[in-house]
Amino acid sequence: MRLEEGDGGTMKGRMDVREAVKKAKESIVTIFADENIRDPRLEEIRFTEGPPTWKVTISFVRPSFLLPLNTERTFKIVHVDDLSGEVQSVTHRTLTASN
Repeated sequence: MRLEEGDGGTMKGRMDVREAVKKAKESIVTIFADENIRDPRLEEIRFTEGPPTWKVTISFVRPSFLLPLNTERTFKIVHVDDLSGEVQSVTHRTLTASN
């Protein structure tokens, strides 16, 4: 984590892209541990200002009882706060023909 001087001379953390991806992948594996997900992959990463947030799209395969050899990927966006490094939310990403 990089440190930058904030208001009043305090130091604030700033994540680099590798840290954000690592945090996002670890979070997905932990959150979905009971589902025995396979093959988590980085798909996309975006940084937004105000509040500074990393939006990291991770895909993975969810085996099911009906289709144990399922290879269809699930996509989740992990929102990681740039200053604290904490995961703020995980949302579903639906792919459409245009993306």
